[in-house]
Amino acid sequence: MEIIKAKFIKQVFSKRKFRICFYAPVEDSVPEDHEKIDKTGRKFISVKGECLPIQANACYTLEGEWESTEKYGWTFKAEISHLSYEKTEQGIITYMQQIPGIRKLAKRVYEQYGDQSPEMIRNDPNCLKPILGFGKGRIVRVENYFNGIKEKKKCIENLLKYGLSTSLANQLYDEDPEIANHIPENPYLLCKNSVERFPLAEKIACEKKTQQSSPGRVEYGIDYTLYLDERILGNVFEDYETLAEIAGQVFRGKSVTSDDIQEGIHQAAQDRKIFIQRYGKRVIVYSDRMYYAEKGSAVIVAQMLTEKIKDLSEVEIMPAIYRIERTEHFILDKIQKRALIFAVKYPISIITGGPGTGKTTTLKIFTKLCRKLWPFTPIVLMAPTGRAARKMSNIGKGELDLDSKPLKSYTIHHVFDLPSDLNRKRVKYDICSYGKSEGVLQQPIIY
Repeated sequence: MEIIKAKFIKQVFSKRKFRICFYAPVEDSVPEDHEKIDKTGRKFISVKGECLPIQANACYTLEGEWESTEKYGWTFKAEISHLSYEKTEQGIITYMQQIPGIRKLAKRVYEQYGDQSPEMIRNDPNCLKPILGFGKGRIVRVENYFNGIKEKKKCIENLLKYGLSTSLANQLYDEDPEIANHIPENPYLLCKNSVERFPLAEKIACEKKTQQSSPGRVEYGIDYTLYLDERILGNVFEDYETLAEIAGQVFRGKSVTSDDIQEGIHQAAQDRKIFIQRYGKRVIVYSDRMYYAEKGSAVIVAQMLTEKIKDLSEVEIMPAIYRIERTEHFILDKIQKRALIFAVKYPISIITGGPGTGKTTTLKIFTKLCRKLWPFTPIVLMAPTGRAARKMSNIGKGELDLDSKPLKSYTIHHVFDLPSDLNRKRVKYDICSYGKSEGVLQQPIIY
């Protein structure tokens, strides 16, 4: 990994934890051909990564690799970042102002120890005692800050021994600072907040030969089976019997018996990692993600059904349809017109049909009809996946949004800001709270 030193300038992109930022290089730590120059003549570099530090004017040491991107040119992909300083009076004072316990007293520390201040306080925080304003509480906060940095570095180094990426190691440390101590005994704790990590946990457990003795192995394996079912097959749930049959395929090394799987399913249900429901004569199993997603979707639909929309009569709608037909130079059949009227009059409508039955045409006309009937209301095109969203964008071609730009299509996750990760701490709250979202539901949504 390469190491650079740079000062934060501004953030240019952010999506959840991922950021792209501009930093000013410090002390010739960046190759000249990787630097850019802004309109004021200031040199800067592009940096991307998760949880990048964005404290104004603060200096950081960044560890990672250089990549060439089409949009930003040479970009530094940062894996590790920590507070640093420029070797100037102002640089050292600014650095110490970021440290808990010092903050506003940074100038006094510099007056006492000069350029040696960072090393002095890092090696022995008690050196602050002679300085006015530093009591026991402040010194303890400084000591805890540096101890935390040392512990994090040690934990990440231990995690990297298991073949983890640096970004994942940082993420795991943020979730549980003691995780590195627990992995040798039970690698499946990696799955606590994200079941995607199950194959990694299996690999570590296989190497450590702790598979059979690790608590939670079977339960997480069942949850991971449901996850694969969701991602690969697009299933919201799985039949109980089918799940019991296929779950054994995800385990490595020593096999898991059918009795283990049956017991694991019921244990996972007790722990509310999965939910077992009766659907007619079938017994079906949801992951907690899909269970709360279904529940949250039902809340959203129920709210949409209570939304008051302007009650337009068929007499008011048909003239707009006729004008669109004349403009587009084709005539809709009776069923398509009925579908358009229904879609305008009711908060939710479902249009189905086989290939070539006119679904896309009807939707295309519906976007134009919405613009005719509600000229000052935003229209949102949504699809469940990025691929479907790109296909749906053809529907909005030729139609302009309120900002006079072509109508675009988005994924449902993007519009409602649904979590794309599988963080158990977020998924229940996030999905169940979308039904309370106002504004989004007060505009025509097509998906």
